[in-house]
Amino acid sequence: MYYMKKKNNNNSLNLFDEMTNMFTDTFGGRNKFMKTDIVMHDDSYLFTVDLPGVSKKDVNISLEDGYLVVKYEHNTESENNKKYVQRERIHESATRSFCVGDFKETDIKAKLDNGVLTISVPKETKPVDNKKCISIE
Repeated sequence: MYYMKKKNNNNSLNLFDEMTNMFTDTFGGRNKFMKTDIVMHDDSYLFTVDLPGVSKKDVNISLEDGYLVVKYEHNTESENNKKYVQRERIHESATRSFCVGDFKETDIKAKLDNGVLTISVPKETKPVDNKKCISIE
C-alpha cells in the first residue's frame, strides 16, 4: 500500500483516508453507497463493502493501473402493466476505487455473502498487466 503524509499533529494518514477526504470534499458528505471498512492484517488488507440487495451478477471487481475498482449496476425490469405512483428503484449504480498497487488477479480473493462483499488483497506488490477482472465466490 502507498502512504501519504497528513498535515496534522500525528503525521499518519494513509491513502485510503486521503481518498475518502477528497470524495467528501468534492461531493459534500460521506459516501452513502458502498460503505467500506479496510482492516490491515500482517500479510493482507481486508475490504468489507456493504452492498445490500445487490446480487453477484451485478458486481464487477477489477484492477486498473494499481487501483482496485468495485462497481455495481442494477436495472429493475420494467413492468408496463402496473400503474406506479412513485418509482425509485429502476436503475442503481456505484463505483469505488482504492489504491492497492499491482497484483495478479489470482492474488485477490472476493466473496459476496448476504449483501456484504469481502475482498482480501495481499500487501506485497508484483508487476503485472494494467487491467484484470476478479471473480466473486
